[in-house]
Amino acid sequence: MPQSDVPGEKTSPTQPHPPDSLRYARNVFKVPESKMRVIAGDVGDEVTAKRAVTATVERFGQLDGVVSNAGIMIRKPLRQLTLAEWRRVLDVNLTAAFLLAKAGERALRQTNGAFVSIASTRAEMSEPDTEAYSASKGGLVALTHALAMSLAPVRVNCISPGWIATRDYNKLRRKDHAQHPAGRVGRPEDIAEVVAWLLDRDGRSRARDSASDSDSDSAAPRVANDGRGARPFRVNRRGVLYAVVVLMLVQGAYFQWLFHSTAQQRWYVFDARFPSKILAPALASNRSTVYLYDPPGRSGYIQALWHGALRGADASRFVRLAPDG
Repeated sequence: MPQSDVPGEKTSPTQPHPPDSLRYARNVFKVPESKMRVIAGDVGDEVTAKRAVTATVERFGQLDGVVSNAGIMIRKPLRQLTLAEWRRVLDVNLTAAFLLAKAGERALRQTNGAFVSIASTRAEMSEPDTEAYSASKGGLVALTHALAMSLAPVRVNCISPGWIATRDYNKLRRKDHAQHPAGRVGRPEDIAEVVAWLLDRDGRSRARDSASDSDSDSAAPRVANDGRGARPFRVNRRGVLYAVVVLMLVQGAYFQWLFHSTAQQRWYVFDARFPSKILAPALASNRSTVYLYDPPGRSGYIQALWHGALRGADASRFVRLAPDG
């Protein structure tokens, strides 16, 4: 179990092992010591990731899932944030996930396991003075879909919690809860339920970022890539072609129906260059007005009048349209 923020326990670089982490883990996870293995260390150190994976496989025989949950925030104005602090936040929040995925790759492939990391809604919407934290969480989202492609068929997901109160929940004010559509601030249990679902062997998601901002009782999945092996989305060209053909047939049938259903209201507009072919149907329609169109550079209007006169048509029935319609 990588080092994390344990209430009531203080750690330092010279004391990486919380004095009572085993008791705390037992009380939190409600499982006997025989079914857990506590490994303390710096999650930003590659040695810690390798030790955690090795100890787990040696103890339980296999590795079914990894949850990279360690995270810290150093909130300072940009001008006061040191390079060492920037690197520390990225090491714990982002590099640790990379190191755990790298160390656990072989074991996870053997079990077709799952890898889950905890990002944040700060990956997409930030507050002032959170540059290091927001950058690390945005990196986790990008790392997730990259790992999904590289580790397939291992399932790779991340969760982006919003406001999750990890302690003193009863001290929250009414207006704190009122900020959320669900009517309450989120609890750790909300995120834990999503983690458990993503670790399920029957899970089908391959690259997913689940965002939770306490707007529901559990996180709302937002799929990045879905399907076995995290294959990228591909357009079904044959399906698109069929859809276009069907649309053209439906459109043609509609215009045919419209043409025949409005026969008595139609106005004849035709090219006066071919009066012998189209003038006779126009005159036979018994419409009072026949519209004639002369294309640019042509003069068929007089010819059309002549054909009409031969058929006994009144010249007042003809209206000449300008070439521009």
